Amino acid sequence: MLSPTYHQRRGATSEISLNLSIKQTVLPSVPFELRSHISQDSWGARILAIVNLASHYSKPRLELLWIVTGLLVTLVVPLSVHHLVLRNIGRSATREDNALRQIQIHSASFGIFVGCLLVFALPLIAWKLVGNKEMKTTVRKWADTDRITSGNLNAVLSWRVKSPGVCGDNITLIVTVHPNPTVLGFQTNFYLPSYINAPVDTDASYYYPYKPEPGLPRMSTIGTVPLYLNEKYAFKT
Repeated sequence: MLSPTYHQRRGATSEISLNLSIKQTVLPSVPFELRSHISQDSWGARILAIVNLASHYSKPRLELLWIVTGLLVTLVVPLSVHHLVLRNIGRSATREDNALRQIQIHSASFGIFVGCLLVFALPLIAWKLVGNKEMKTTVRKWADTDRITSGNLNAVLSWRVKSPGVCGDNITLIVTVHPNPTVLGFQTNFYLPSYINAPVDTDASYYYPYKPEPGLPRMSTIGTVPLYLNEKYAFKT
């Protein structure tokens, strides 16, 4: 069963949260807030990739069985070893020796308890960490792709996925829409047409041989023939 989509706006930034499950078979459609930023095909492919990757590193029944087995082993093995050693060890004549042996037995039992706990806990933790790392790598690639394809004037999407926890199957997808700042004409690196602030053409001096005085426009000529005549004064005698 699909959970509703939550939309939250923080200033110019929009955040869309969507709850998914590793058991779902029907892919959700693109939220209304994201329809202008991503196509239905890309959305469906990414949702399917998230569900498949999360389900690969989330096995609730297997994890529950592993945890129960680990708890039983962690409790039973140290107690069994403790009682077995106490039965087979002989008592010493002095009270100090007996106290020292008791301390050694308790220390050994505690060491076995910690060892069993680590044997069952570390693989589960490492498995979850590897899954989270792969998920972050995947959504980071999507963010880089969106940043490249969106251009300078379009909004940029950032993706975050909260993978299922231990014995869980819920996935939380958070998509944040970051609007690009409006680029103004006077800002650095702003695109200008070729005819504005163009590089100086060294061959243009043939057509513009006369350097204008300060405050006056340059006189345009081809060689020494003016390109235009002032008809008002040209034939005045």
